Amino acid sequence: MPAPMVATPAREARNGLGLAAVVLGPIAILFGLIPLTGFVAIILGIVGLALGLAGVGRLRKGRATNKIGTTIGVALSAIGLAMGIYGMVVLFQATNQLVDDLNSIPAPPSVSVPAT
Repeated sequence: MPAPMVATPAREARNGLGLAAVVLGPIAILFGLIPLTGFVAIILGIVGLALGLAGVGRLRKGRATNKIGTTIGVALSAIGLAMGIYGMVVLFQATNQLVDDLNSIPAPPSVSVPAT
């Protein structure tokens, strides 16, 4: 008599990495819109991009099922990273311009006070 067939449970899809990239991408874009918070956008963009690319790796291995979400998360995180870098470049250029402008202001003429 043959052994009874036992059904093995299917592996559960693990879509958390792609979902995290979808969440972090728009937040990075929001911080990228403000030049003073560009460093936050850079950090969130890097983390979101890393998680999204890890999600792509899970997609290729068949462990995840959210291909569209992961792709959107990678794209949004990359946009947020680019906006953060652009914001920091704008901030540093504005700071350098301010320093140059302040250094080009002529010194006020010295005023002599008569002795009494």
